[in-house]
This record gives sequence, structure tokens and C-alpha cells, in this order.
Amino acid sequence: MGEEGVIYFSRKTEKDTLGVHRFPAATDVIVRNATGAGDSFTGALIHTLLLLQPQSPDGGDMEIAIKAGMTAAVASLECADHAISPTIGREEVSK
Repeated sequence: MGEEGVIYFSRKTEKDTLGVHRFPAATDVIVRNATGAGDSFTGALIHTLLLLQPQSPDGGDMEIAIKAGMTAAVASLECADHAISPTIGREEVSK
């Protein structure tokens, strides 16, 4: 959702209902370059999910991964010199 944040839909298996999870966008971002922010988000999300295997049944791992992706995307948005911020690493997205 970009500047509106992230929305994540999940299926709750016990009742087969749809769960909607919203993660608001950071408000204190100084956007210097939007190139690569989506790639940074996706890479950090997938990396975090792989680190957290097996996933928790309540979807908590996905929420952690989304927050890590958002952190990586913000780092790329604030980096003027590179499409993907060179500061993105395990420590950066774990904050």
C-alpha cells in the first residue's frame, strides 16, 4: 500500500474467517529516493519469514516479517545514493 502502509489478509483456520491486519506507514520518513523500496520490503519480509521457520499458528511471524520489511523499505526511501540502502542488514530490520 506504500504511503498508506501495509495490509495483510489471513485465513483463520479454526473458523475459516478472514483476518485483516493493518500496519500504518511510518510518518517521520524523509523520502530521498523511492527506487528499490518495494524490493527492500519484499526481501526483508521473505528473509525474516525464512529465519522464523516454523511459522507460529497465530500469524505472529508474518507480523514480525512485515515490520522488518517496512523498516527495510524506510531505509531505502531515506537513502539518496542507492536504490537499496546499504545499511539494510539483519540488525537494521530487527529493530
